[in-house]
Amino acid sequence: MDGHKVRVYYDLEGIPHAWVQLSAPDGTTNTKGFAPAAYLPVWKGSVNDDKDHQWTLYREYDITKTQYQEMQRVIDNWEGRDLSYVFGQRDCRDLVHDVMAKRGGHEGAAGYMFNSQAKIAYTAEGSVAIFKELGNDRNLLDDISMKIRSQGPGWDLLDGLAAQEAMESGYWPGQYGNSPGM
Repeated sequence: MDGHKVRVYYDLEGIPHAWVQLSAPDGTTNTKGFAPAAYLPVWKGSVNDDKDHQWTLYREYDITKTQYQEMQRVIDNWEGRDLSYVFGQRDCRDLVHDVMAKRGGHEGAAGYMFNSQAKIAYTAEGSVAIFKELGNDRNLLDDISMKIRSQGPGWDLLDGLAAQEAMESGYWPGQYGNSPGM
């Protein structure tokens, strides 16, 4: 690869959130996530600069210059549209999925990094979403479980059946780049 990278960030404290950061060899970065902006009576979605968002972990991938450019076009397309935000139908994960589709998905991460200051504490609904998002990376799921247990009593809000369901069902939307309404 030629020094281009993409990171997928996850915030696993409270309501889960996912976003991407594109990096070029010259140090240029673009960090974007999709989130609700206003309730009108449905949520209007907004692509935001998430560079200062708290994160629990990220996974990093080497990409080609062509993939970098294609991923940037996906972000530009999302930013240029008036989209609603509907959890489970069009939410933060869909932007991440559409970006990652340009490299063929989430497999083959160069590694992952935990933020040692972050806690992992989320609802059973959130655990289903995130475990499906993380796919079948058993080592990462085991590390997340170990981190949850290391936080002591009262932090283990993770629903074990939800995690098992996610592992068995694979990737939650079924295929990459197939976001509703895109």
